[in-house]
Parts: sequence; C-alpha cells; structure tokens
Amino acid sequence: GADFPWYGFEDDLSATERKELAEDWQVPIYFRDDCYDISAESRHIFPLNTFFIVGGARTGTVMHVDPNCTGAWNTLISGNKRWILFPPETNPDDIGVLAEAYRSKTTPPTSWWRSTYPKLVEDKAWEGLGMIDCIQHQGETIFVPAGWWHVVLNLDFTAAITANPLLPCTLPRVWPKLEWPDSFLQQFACQCARRWPMLQDQTDYEDPQQQSFGKSLTEGMKLSLGDSGEDVTSAKVRILTDGVERNGKPEQTVLIVDCDSVFRLTEGSCGFDSESMMNLQAVIQVTGAELVISSASRVSEVSRKPLKLELQRWGLDFNRWTTTAQKEGGRSAQVLDFFLNHCPDECGWAVLDTEPLGDDRDDAAMLMQLLRQQLVQVTPGCFSLQSARSVVTKLLTPPEE
Repeated sequence: GADFPWYGFEDDLSATERKELAEDWQVPIYFRDDCYDISAESRHIFPLNTFFIVGGARTGTVMHVDPNCTGAWNTLISGNKRWILFPPETNPDDIGVLAEAYRSKTTPPTSWWRSTYPKLVEDKAWEGLGMIDCIQHQGETIFVPAGWWHVVLNLDFTAAITANPLLPCTLPRVWPKLEWPDSFLQQFACQCARRWPMLQDQTDYEDPQQQSFGKSLTEGMKLSLGDSGEDVTSAKVRILTDGVERNGKPEQTVLIVDCDSVFRLTEGSCGFDSESMMNLQAVIQVTGAELVISSASRVSEVSRKPLKLELQRWGLDFNRWTTTAQKEGGRSAQVLDFFLNHCPDECGWAVLDTEPLGDDRDDAAMLMQLLRQQLVQVTPGCFSLQSARSVVTKLLTPPEE
C-alpha cells in the first residue's frame, strides 16, 4: 500500500486575495505564445491552464500525458521534484500506465514508483525507451513537450507555478489529435497562421501525421476566399497583412522605436503587449522596414538580450540602435543625425515614441518640423491602435509618383 498526502492546486490567481502572488511572477518568455489564446472560442475549450501548486513529500502525479495537446512548463519556487519522462511514441503498457490509475484521482502518486519503476530498472528496460530521469531544484523551470508521458514525485515540501500552453511550434504535430469540427479547425488554422506567420510556410509536410494541418490551413483559406478568385498564395499575404494598405515603398525604410517607453524595457524584461507586437509585425512585414532601437543610453547587453528574444518570437530583430541622451544632443538631434549620417537620401522613415518631440537644437528648425511629421505618438507600452499602425505604414510606404 501507499499513503496519499494532500496536494493543492489553485487555478484562480486573479482573485483579490491572491493579487500579490500573481504579481510576483510572469510567464517565461519561451512559453508566452499559446494557440488557445487566439480567440475566446478556443480559450473556452481549455479555460483553466495555470496553477499554483503546493504539496509535501510523496505528493505528485501518476504517469500521464497533459490534456488537450498541450505541453507544460513548471517553475519551482521551493523544494525539489523528481521527474521521469518518456517520448510520445512510448507504448503505455511498457511504462505501467494503468487505465484506471490514469483516469482516477484515488491512485496514490507513489504507487508507480513502488510497482513500475523497480521493474524498469531491474530489467534495464528504460534504456530502450528513451527515459529521462531528473531532479528539479528550487528556482529551476522544466518544460514537458506535448505528448510526452511523465510522472512527478515531490521529494520534500514544494511550491510551484505551472501552466499548459499549446505552443505554435507544436501545432502541426498535434493537429491530428484535435478532435474538433472541420469548420472550426479551418478557422483556427487561419487565425494561428496569421498570428504566427511561420505556420504559413509549413503547409507541405513529409510526415503524413502533420499533413492534416496544412490541409486544414489551405481549406480554411479557400473558404475565406469564397468566389473572390484570389489564389491561396495571395491569400497568405493578405491574411498576414490584413488591414494595412501598401502603395509601394522606397528601396530602404527604417522604423525607430523608443525602447524605454514604447517597449517599457527594464533590466531583464520587456513590456510590449501581444496586440502591439502583432501590429509591429504587420508593419515590418508590409514595409520591409529595418527596426532600429533608440534609448536614453546605449542599450546594454543585459537589456538587449530579453528585447531580442521577445522580438525574435515574433519574427523580428534589430542590429542597430541610437542613443537619445541629452548629453549627446537629445532625442531629436540624435534621431536626425542617425538618418542624415546612416541612411540613404531616399530612405523612408518614421519614429515611434510616447512623448512629443522638443526643440533640442536651434539650428534644426526645418528638420525638426520634418521630424515631427514623421513621429507617431503612442501610449506607453502600447502600439495597439489600428489608426497608429496605419499611420506608421503610410509614412514608410509613400505613394508612387
């Protein structure tokens, strides 16, 4: 026999009495994209996916796969956890998965360790099963990909934050397991492809199990086209850049974004919201503009890393930046100097900032007027207004003569 200590899961982290707890952590940057967040309908399918969990020694889970085709990240606040994982293709019978234990909440977590684990070790069967055995310590985060079998045993008192996202990179692989109506799958595929453009380039798969995603995406696009006569290739571009007009563009374009205010960049984090990133992504996609970062000081390596990681999640990046420090002439002077000294004459450009520009130098009156016309002022940490997105796009894509 085995005892069954209490293991607590709290899923309501928005409650007033847990506000301080919720503010003490944020989703790791690698796991912020969740396909279930693409619409209210998809989120309704899997509404509870984030938990604060606490438990003493001998608490944990039975051998299982996470639900709804999700993976899982787990950040350990206190204590130590032991994990054993097996690849998705593992035969459940080979690793002691009992149907009744898998579905039941009355099977003690330690039962697997007492009945199955010793046999795997004694017969050395684990060597051919791709088993991963590891200890997670306080402050560490572990990620379990979608479909992987895993069992967890708390070695002492533990507290952790965990969540189950459906990551875009795993969507084609798990697509055949999403047992939803075809019409919803096709709509879901189009929504995800618009949000994560790399999915649009993956409609031709060699793996037959993944071809169903490409088929749903293509069928969804055809359905959205109706009798318009537009081909699917053109539809991909339209879906990605929906709502942004393009009238032609210069050979080179540059968009300067103030990272201190617009990105709300602090040491180790970036505060741009998802809707803003979608708008920025669409502008860069349509205009082909180079993204240049400005800051009150030269962007440090410590600050550049999280900003680069966040931008790269959205298919964006930057290699150049300019300072706006007062000791070097101020924001307007430095932005003007950047365009005058580092960009060709026919370069299209715009500045995204949260504050109006001041007259930083007396000899730049005419250029200052031009700069004001190229400035798009937005709310701190936010570039979510459709109008602002359209203005930036038009500045970077002037009408052809």
